[in-house]
Amino acid sequence: MSLAKLAATRSTCRAVSVGAVIVKDRQVLATGYNGPPRGFAHCTELGYCYVGVARCDLDQSYTSRASHAEANAIAMAARKGISVEGATMYTTLEPCLSCTKLILAAGLVQVFYEEGLTWHKSRATFAQEMPIPITALKLSTTAVERAVAFLEQPTSLKNPSDPPGYNPTLKTLLALDIDGVVRDVQGSYLRALADTVAHFTGGQFRPSHADIDELKSEGVWNNDWEGSQELVYRYFEGLGKNRAQVSLSYPELVDFFQERYLGQNLDGYIRDETLLIDREFFDRWDRAGIGWGFVSGASRKSAQFILCERLGLVSPPLVAMGEAREKPDPEGLQKLIAHFQAPISQVVYCGDTVADMLTITRAAQSDPTRTYRAVGVLPPHNLTAHYRQQLIQAGAHQVVTGLAELTVEGLEALFAGA
Repeated sequence: MSLAKLAATRSTCRAVSVGAVIVKDRQVLATGYNGPPRGFAHCTELGYCYVGVARCDLDQSYTSRASHAEANAIAMAARKGISVEGATMYTTLEPCLSCTKLILAAGLVQVFYEEGLTWHKSRATFAQEMPIPITALKLSTTAVERAVAFLEQPTSLKNPSDPPGYNPTLKTLLALDIDGVVRDVQGSYLRALADTVAHFTGGQFRPSHADIDELKSEGVWNNDWEGSQELVYRYFEGLGKNRAQVSLSYPELVDFFQERYLGQNLDGYIRDETLLIDREFFDRWDRAGIGWGFVSGASRKSAQFILCERLGLVSPPLVAMGEAREKPDPEGLQKLIAHFQAPISQVVYCGDTVADMLTITRAAQSDPTRTYRAVGVLPPHNLTAHYRQQLIQAGAHQVVTGLAELTVEGLEALFAGA
C-alpha cells in the first residue's frame, strides 16, 4: 500500500490523487496513477480539466478526462506483455464499477484499497456477486513511521558509522517459537517423546500429553531430549531408585528420539505435522514493516524443513537448538535481534511454554533499552483455562489460541503507553 500511495503522488488529476500497484509472488508487476490518456495534456499543466472548468468534482455529470489508476496499472502490464492473472492489486481508492469489471476480466484475484468509495445502487448490486475479495486496508502506524524515515533520510547514502546491512527503519521485531506455535507437534514431537520414555522404561511408563505439559510448566525443560531423560529418571525414582542406579545413555536416547521424529530421511513423525499458519501470515508483517524471525528449541534441520520446505520461506532468520543457551535464557532472542542490525526498540516473542514467557521476562531484565512483550500461544492439544493462567503467571501480556488472532493493530496495542 505504501507503493500505491507513492504512485498516487504522480497523479495529475485536479480532483483526487489515486495510485495502484499490481503484485504477484511478492514482485511488483505494474503501477498506475490517475490522469489523462497518453498524448493528452495533463490537467495540472492546463490548470483546468475542461475549458471553462476550473476544478473537477467527482460527482459532476460530465465525463472525466482521467483514466483511473487501476486501469492504467493493468494497461501498463499489457503494454509490457506482463500477465496479471492471479495477481493482487493495492489501490488508494476503492475501485469504481468500470475498474472492478476490468480487474475481474484481467484475472486479478484480490484487491486491497485504502479509502472507500460510495457505491452507486447498480454498483452495489454488482458487488453482491463479487467473485474476489475487495478489502479495506489501512497502513499501520509502524509502516507509516518506516515510510517517513525513508523519505526524511538519505535512502542510498550509508552512514559510515553504521555496520554492514544496517536497517535504520526497522523498529519492531516479532519473534516466534516453532513447536506448538507454527506447527502442531502433538502427533510428532510429543509422540516421539512419549515413545522414547516408554522405550527406556521398558514399556512400563508412557507419558500422556498432560504429563509432558506438567513437566514443561516447570519452565526449564525446553529441550525435549532432556525432557525425555528427566521423565525416565523420575519414573525410576518413583520405584525407589536414585539416578546413579539407572543405566541410561543420553546419546542413545537422542538417537532413538530422532529416529522416531525425523526418520531416516525426514520420513518420520515430522511428515505428519500440521501447519498452524500459512505464508500470508508473514506477508502481513512485511506489509506493515515489522521484522520477524524464529527462536526455537528445535534442531536447525527440523526447523528448516518446516519453515523452508513446508511454508516456503526463503532463508528465514532463525536461532535453533545448540546455537544459544536453552530458554528461558534470553541469549537466543538477543542473537535474533542482533541479526537484523537495526535500531529495534520493541520486541514481541510468541511461544507456547512457560519457558518462552520467562525468556521475555529475563530479556527485559537484562536489556532495559528495549520494550519486550510476551504472547502466549495455547497449543492445539492444551486449550484449557488452567494452562492459559499458567502462561499469564509466567509473564504473558496476552494469550491467544493461535497466531491467526495476532494482528498488526493488536501488536501495536501491546506497546500502547509503553
